[in-house]
Amino acid sequence: MIDNPNPSNFYTPDEMEQRENYIPNAKLNLICDLKELLEKIENEEPFPHGNITIDNIVNFNDSIEDILGNWYY
Repeated sequence: MIDNPNPSNFYTPDEMEQRENYIPNAKLNLICDLKELLEKIENEEPFPHGNITIDNIVNFNDSIEDILGNWYY
C-alpha cells in the first residue's frame, strides 16, 4: 500500500483527488521503466556511447539492492 497522507488537512479535497489519481500513474511508469531496463540488460543493448561494462552491471545491481532493501529492513 502506498500512503498518501494529508496531515492537518493541508491539501484541499481536489488536491487530494489529484494526488490519489497520480499514484497509479507513478506505479505504472516505474513498472514500465523496470521492464525496459530488464529488456535492455537481457538483450545486452549497448549505451549510445559504448558497451555496458561489468562496473555498470555491478552499479546497477547495487542500486537495485538499495531499493529492495526498503522492503527487507
